[in-house]
Amino acid sequence: MRLIILWLLKYPPQPNQVKELEDIFGDIKIKHVPTIIGDSSEVIDLMEKHFANHVVATLPIQVIADLTLLGIYPICPSWRKELNDAGETIFIHDHFDQVKGVEIVSCPINHRMYGWNRSEANK
Repeated sequence: MRLIILWLLKYPPQPNQVKELEDIFGDIKIKHVPTIIGDSSEVIDLMEKHFANHVVATLPIQVIADLTLLGIYPICPSWRKELNDAGETIFIHDHFDQVKGVEIVSCPINHRMYGWNRSEANK
């Protein structure tokens, strides 16, 4: 059975990314929908619209957390930085990660924690 992968990134997948996903999942069809996602319901709607089994995206952490609680485990591309022959920084696909869960731990912060004074910064 052919799996449908919803690709919610600005740029279409590179051939090496398609090959990697084929190695992982077998027979796949990638549906590229370049869009900005605001919440998990948008991802779910798009998955339903395109009959997608999986989603590849870079999403806000809260959206990822919400999706994992619903049993949807987003696949996120991981990149590494390299320098090309001209000395420019380029990003090369390294691998995919599938997010199985998210724990968000936060605390209030203020300027005293980071050693700067707001009044001095505005001078």
